[in-house]
Amino acid sequence: MNELERLKEFLALISVAHHIPGRARLKLSGELPSWLLASPIGERFKAIKGVTNVSVNPFSMSAVVNYDQNELPPSLFEALGRGDCEPILERVRSAL
Repeated sequence: MNELERLKEFLALISVAHHIPGRARLKLSGELPSWLLASPIGERFKAIKGVTNVSVNPFSMSAVVNYDQNELPPSLFEALGRGDCEPILERVRSAL
C-alpha cells in the first residue's frame, strides 16, 4: 500500500467535528491503522504544507489542526466534513 492509499484509508476514519477557517477539530472513528502508529499523528499532519500546528488528544480520539488559509483553502476541510477526502488527496498528490 503506497502513502496515498494509506492517507485515503486514514481520512475515511475522520470526521470534522467543528471547523472555522484556519482551525478544524477532527474526530477519529474506529481504530488507528497499524501503519499510522509507527509515527506520531501530529507529525504526519504537520508535513502537509500549510498546517501550522496540530494538537492531538488520544483520549478523546480527536485532533485540532490549525492551518494557514493562504496555503490550504477552508474548502478542503469543508469537503472532508461532507465525507469527501478527494480534495485533500489531490492537494497531497500535487505536492509530491
